[in-house]
Amino acid sequence: MVNEPKAETDTIKFEVIPAVPEAACSYHKGSYSTRSLTHTFSALWMDYRGYVIDGDYREVYIDGVWNKSSENEWLTEVQVPLAKISEILG
Repeated sequence: MVNEPKAETDTIKFEVIPAVPEAACSYHKGSYSTRSLTHTFSALWMDYRGYVIDGDYREVYIDGVWNKSSENEWLTEVQVPLAKISEILG
């Protein structure tokens, strides 16, 4: 059986997210309430290497309340589009 796309409803909408040429990706394991630690780490990493955020960040919820019984097992991927500061400033 072939997986067919689901139809949109009043409560569920699908949209194509544009690709980004370069991104910083990091994983956060644990409660959603501590995700800011991963965002802070990503920001420090980008700053140290001469990058800036170039668009909206994304969070991909890989494991969560729907399939893991413990918050300690929840897994979120944080994706941040990047640009080199030197390329933006010329």
